[in-house]
Amino acid sequence: MDEGTPEDYALLDSLEKDFVEDLPDRLIGALKGLEHSLGGYQINRLQHSLQSASRAEDDGADIEWIVAALIHDLGDDLAPHNHSQLAASIIRPYVSAEVTWAIEHHGIFQMFYYGDAAGVNKDERERYRGHKWFDSCERFCRDWDQMAFDPDYPTRPSAILSLCSVKSSRDRHLIRQSLAQNNKVKNKVKTMSKSPRRIMITGANRGIGLEMARQAAAQGDIVIACCRTPMEAADLTALAKQNDNVTLLGVDVRIERDMKPIAAGFARSIDLLVCNAGVLIGRGGLLDPEQDSRAVEDALMTNVAVVFFTARHFLPHILAGANERGDTPGKIAVISSVMGSSSRAASNSIMYRASKAAATNLARSMAVDLKDQNVAVGAYHPGWVQTDMGGTSADVTPAESAAGLLARFAALDMASSGVFEDYRGAPFGF
Repeated sequence: MDEGTPEDYALLDSLEKDFVEDLPDRLIGALKGLEHSLGGYQINRLQHSLQSASRAEDDGADIEWIVAALIHDLGDDLAPHNHSQLAASIIRPYVSAEVTWAIEHHGIFQMFYYGDAAGVNKDERERYRGHKWFDSCERFCRDWDQMAFDPDYPTRPSAILSLCSVKSSRDRHLIRQSLAQNNKVKNKVKTMSKSPRRIMITGANRGIGLEMARQAAAQGDIVIACCRTPMEAADLTALAKQNDNVTLLGVDVRIERDMKPIAAGFARSIDLLVCNAGVLIGRGGLLDPEQDSRAVEDALMTNVAVVFFTARHFLPHILAGANERGDTPGKIAVISSVMGSSSRAASNSIMYRASKAAATNLARSMAVDLKDQNVAVGAYHPGWVQTDMGGTSADVTPAESAAGLLARFAALDMASSGVFEDYRGAPFGF
């Protein structure tokens, strides 16, 4: 694959988009196969799936729950022991995290209704008691799954299930309607032609880092959220419980000897490394007593050296993406500040400004250093943001800043590597 040209991969990209757009067709084929799947029940698996979707629609469920009900047992043939996880993986990019979680765990929750008779623990679901979406999964199984084995239940014609019989020649139209009512799901398929990105964010426990993690996960990206002590990061821990796309990684990025083995043992590729960890020491000038030697050491370590060491030790994982996907490696985004620009010099927060100037310079140097390996690097000003650091008088919300930054990271490529710009794309001089 390393002999492919840009033209070759442009062609493959266009073919991939067409292939992804035809996902509903392939799901139709898989669903039709359920007609001859696991036996022994009064109705076959296809009829069960359609009845589950009918029951969900009868209860007023939205299109995401109805489609989820339709394909929840799609993995029975190929993954009989973990069919829930297979179905969840298929639907994950196109529905909410709540729906995905329910589908992924429905096999365990379903045991509540047959466990005693089958000689298994019917209360296995209790280990998830207290989870935000426990009730959603319980309802899915109680009302739409375990009830959907009734041969006399009317699977009526509707906008969801189309105007045809299960066994008619119009099966294709029936299930396509379920997957593309009002084009909602199909449009999502078109826009999700690329696989979800795997994003590592340092300093993700609060402020902009936390908001970037939240928004990236909501978009379907897989987020590795790094912070010093996850157990003390209440908001980040809550986010990880709410969204399975978020994984917490406890690492003190200021201590290289600790970060090195963690990075060496990390087993996944990284599409985007966001170096966001930062501290502000003292808001005064040359005579500010808060900016003593210990504070300055902390600022330079956190705002500058941490960027260097994080990029160094996770670089193999940034490069690994190219080997996995056959395309470009991952990227590095350094959260800097306009306060680090020499053209915006001022007399306040002198050491913070110096540290951010160094971070921006480091990003530019890494862009040069990693050019031959096709790793794009950029430095970004997040705006004056309403965080603990920016204060309540700031004019940009964390949500606005995070959304803009994620968009700029997505636009970063080798042509723009070395850029220094703000969350809206406005460039700054060094």
